[in-house]
Amino acid sequence: MDLVSALPDEVLLLVLARLRCIRTAAQTSLLSRRWRALWTGPTDLTFRGLVPATIQALFHRFATASPQVSTLDIGLPWSRHGTAGAGSLLRAAVRLSPRHLILNVKELYPGHMGNIELPCFERATSIDIDVGHTWLQPLPDGEFTALESLSITGQIISIGPLLIRCPRLRVLSLTYSDRYIIHIPHGEFPALEKLSLSALRVNTGSLLNNCQRLRVLSVTHLHTCPLRIMLPPSGQFPMLEKLNLSGNITDLGILLNRCPRLHVIGVTFCGMGLHSLIQALATLQKVVPLGLVLSTLGIEIPWRDGISSARFASLLRTMERLSPQELVVTDNFEGSHSSGRAQEIKANLPCFANTTSIEMSPRNVSFKSLKPSEFSRLERLSLSSLCSTVEIGTLVTRCPRLRVLKVAVSTGKMTVHSASLQKLDVNWNVGECHGIDIVTPMLKKLHVNARAGGDISVSISAQVVQDVSWQCWYTRSALVFGSWCVQSLRVQTMENVMCLHLNADRTTSIDIKAHHIWLQQPLPAGEFTALESLSVTGQINDLGPLLIRCRRLRELSLTYRDKYALLIPHEHGEFPALEKLSLSGKMVNHDSLISSSKSLRELSVTQLDTCPLRIMLPPSREFQMLEKLTLSGNIADLGILLNGCPRLHVLSVTLRGMRIHSLKAALATLQKAVSLGLVLSTLGVEIQWRDDISAARFASLLRTMERLSPQELVVNANLEGRYTSEHFHEIKANLPCFTHATSIEMSLQNVCFKSLKPGDFSILERLSISRLCSSVDIGTLVTRFTHLRVLKVTVSTGKMMIHSALLQKLDVEWNSGMKCHGIDIVTPMLKQLHVEVHAEWDIGVSISAPMVDNVSWQCSYAGSALVFGSWYLHSFRVQTMKNVMCLHLNANVQYNIFTLF
Repeated sequence: MDLVSALPDEVLLLVLARLRCIRTAAQTSLLSRRWRALWTGPTDLTFRGLVPATIQALFHRFATASPQVSTLDIGLPWSRHGTAGAGSLLRAAVRLSPRHLILNVKELYPGHMGNIELPCFERATSIDIDVGHTWLQPLPDGEFTALESLSITGQIISIGPLLIRCPRLRVLSLTYSDRYIIHIPHGEFPALEKLSLSALRVNTGSLLNNCQRLRVLSVTHLHTCPLRIMLPPSGQFPMLEKLNLSGNITDLGILLNRCPRLHVIGVTFCGMGLHSLIQALATLQKVVPLGLVLSTLGIEIPWRDGISSARFASLLRTMERLSPQELVVTDNFEGSHSSGRAQEIKANLPCFANTTSIEMSPRNVSFKSLKPSEFSRLERLSLSSLCSTVEIGTLVTRCPRLRVLKVAVSTGKMTVHSASLQKLDVNWNVGECHGIDIVTPMLKKLHVNARAGGDISVSISAQVVQDVSWQCWYTRSALVFGSWCVQSLRVQTMENVMCLHLNADRTTSIDIKAHHIWLQQPLPAGEFTALESLSVTGQINDLGPLLIRCRRLRELSLTYRDKYALLIPHEHGEFPALEKLSLSGKMVNHDSLISSSKSLRELSVTQLDTCPLRIMLPPSREFQMLEKLTLSGNIADLGILLNGCPRLHVLSVTLRGMRIHSLKAALATLQKAVSLGLVLSTLGVEIQWRDDISAARFASLLRTMERLSPQELVVNANLEGRYTSEHFHEIKANLPCFTHATSIEMSLQNVCFKSLKPGDFSILERLSISRLCSSVDIGTLVTRFTHLRVLKVTVSTGKMMIHSALLQKLDVEWNSGMKCHGIDIVTPMLKQLHVEVHAEWDIGVSISAPMVDNVSWQCSYAGSALVFGSWYLHSFRVQTMKNVMCLHLNANVQYNIFTLF
């Protein structure tokens, strides 16, 4: 440190300037007294990551310590407070009088955008400003007398007056983002030599008329409307040497004939039809043999014109004859159906003898073979998207000077041997990788993205590689290490360290979802010594041997679908650690599994068929640890099971597929258990109407459910054994009071609730009475539910009134055959509203729901209810879509139906 501190101030200031950051330079003041004030001395100032207020506070110190600032480089971070700080910062920077000004404002929050004011910098010779999507407004005072180079990215207000105040301007670059247009009014710019314009639409106006010294011109026209370059009054650009055009270029031949000194041209044809594109390429073919250098040729393929394989091959031959230094071929699907419907084009990749860079990314083109010649000058090649080649190794050998290769591979094996390749990017687009062989002594960057069905052979020789990103996904259980099964592998360099990332199945949990597929070989051989949780959805063979290999298993979930039975064979195995078991399927056979699970605390069994569901007790005749039990199906011997669970505290049952006498017996058993303190969390009852249940029998069932008073009640109908619901006689009943229920769901097709029993539904939060269930007065129903948050109901009354202080979700549907006469809703907390009504004429509707944000309202009219001229309103729908309220009208006119949006 002493040797460094002994260096002259000029050398130390040069060191600080090379740091490119004032914050880092200021930290050197802590080294010693020698360095304390040096950080304020450099003439090149770079500010990164500091807010405008902090930078302005530092300006005063630099103004006194550095009388002349050479470069002022400011990079402002993103700010949700908008652009106010950037404008004041520029005004403060005027006092420093920098010769070179650079300002980069990160993307600002769109809702806080404002204008950034640009003051006059009289001493500045170059200004480079990037304000993203923000407007830049030059202040009207002063002249930029020394300014020679101006670059602005963003939007600028009054560009013409600003340019007139720059008499020495030689280089001008304007890049407008978004939808804005570059428009340059009248003015003379005699010193301008280099001009670059890029915007959605470019209107050069009189700018080019007065640029007699213009040597370099670049115009990028992002819109699809024609791009024409206006000639100066002399009829030609006498000094123009280099021209770059991008867009829907027209009159290219006329322009080229008026540029006598033109030597280099770069063109990108965008948004052009096939006919115009062929004409433009023919024009280039005429001028290139005369000595014009084609630096860049970019082509958007207009697939909307139905380009065939022969036409595409013709375009490729034209590009080959032009042989530009850089070739870019992309897709343009505008006007066509979709890229997925375009026919696949098979072609041969031509030889571009003079081309140094090729980039092709057409999604429906496949290169199947190569012409027998060399790409002698090619240094960069990119064939991405669905572009592919048969043999990537052969392609590489044809490119002796290739340095960068990016390719999408569809073949099983890949071989890349290259003495010059420095960067390689390979992506398996379709199919699986079977092998990789890379020999590249000069390779510095390697990126491989592959998919494999098993272990693959990989051989890589790249002695100087520094940047590696290797990712491989395995579609099957390819790599197995004991109970580990590798799913993906990633090798990556991070800060000069090689890191290996493995995504494998083992840990303590396995979740397999095969759905309707049989899992023949579920997991590899060996013991699952650490497995604690296993979940399988689908069908699995040899389940017993698998479970025996999981000695530490605590949680097991098996869900079988379709017609298959969940069969657990009688194996000699113990499951001492199993605490939580969930089984779901048809014909559930679980005897040996449950009876050998001595530590079981939670048991859930769902039997999907109508066969009796019996739970076999363990040899001790008790589930000594069982605390929570969930059963669903045709449950048999429920009393015996409950007596064998001394610690059982919470019970959930769904009685399905049971005849009326078995159902009554099961409910009676539940009554005894509930009276002894058992908590009934869920009670589900499926009514078997084939047993000709009368109104008295149904009322008896309701009274039993009322006495049980579960936390959640679900009652629905089972029509099996009956023809249709129309063959049932209607049952009228009173809706009981379930004092402990928080959720009630009833869906009964032939039941009509006419009145409510006296009582208080004090904790009910969710109520659903749908299908043909109905109530005389829904308003009275709601007032009895003081904590109701969700209501779904089928209404059979003419008028509906709902006043609720807590209701958050409301779903109302009028019964078929019933017409709505009026709706009155007052729900200050309502967030979701769904209404389907039938009416004969216009109805009175009053809704007060200030917080609602999700609405679906549909009303259909019977007859000519609402008439507008010759239109008869048939139905209308009001719906919220992406926070926008939309109205859909369906009206009849002259016996035709139209939909208006």
